[in-house]
Parts: sequence; C-alpha cells; structure tokens
Amino acid sequence: MNAFDSKFVKADRVIHRFKVPTTIIGEVREIGMIELTADDELAVEQRVRGANDKRAHEMAKASLAEVNGKPVSLADGSADKAWASTPPKVRVLIASAWVKLHLANDEELEDFFASRTSGV
Repeated sequence: MNAFDSKFVKADRVIHRFKVPTTIIGEVREIGMIELTADDELAVEQRVRGANDKRAHEMAKASLAEVNGKPVSLADGSADKAWASTPPKVRVLIASAWVKLHLANDEELEDFFASRTSGV
C-alpha cells in the first residue's frame, strides 16, 4: 500500500447506497458511496498526477465504498478491481452518483449566490 493509499480507508463514514436498475445487465446490483473529504480529494490528485482526463473517474472510484454489499477500497486495490469489472453503464451511474453527492444543485447555487453581501 502506498503512503497516500492509506487515506482511502473508509472507516466510520456514512455510506450512500444505490440500487442498479434491473434493466442493466451484469452482476453489480448495488453500490455504496461515501462523500470525499478534502484529504481524500488531495489523495486523488496525487493518484492522477495531473492527468485531467482521469480525475472524474478517480474521484468516483475513490467514493466507491461497497459493491453488492461488500466493502471495496483503493487502499487494498479492491475498488480498482471492482471498477475494472463493472459494466460501462454502471460506471457512468457511479460517476453520476459522485456528482449528485458532491456538487451543489441549481437551487443550492442560487441560494448561495443570492446570499452575497459586499463591503469595504
């Protein structure tokens, strides 16, 4: 295990679980994801070493905590193995779940920007 991979151990984190639609063929029926901390995000940046084309997939993969109820982690390589064996549609669902968990929605953005005050 690399020094930064130890940051991907997911003890005591809230896991958001999603069921994979039955219309999608494959063995993956449920995924569990965590919200990444600032340290997790920095570790992903180290992992991708500036490769912008890998960042989104690696952020989603770092959020992956369970596949079919079994724990997975970048720390032991199980998340990489699960990602590699997951069908494309499920990988897109995982990435979409990462977006849903980590990015503000339109209403939240509107409220945030509406709250702006300025002063000297």
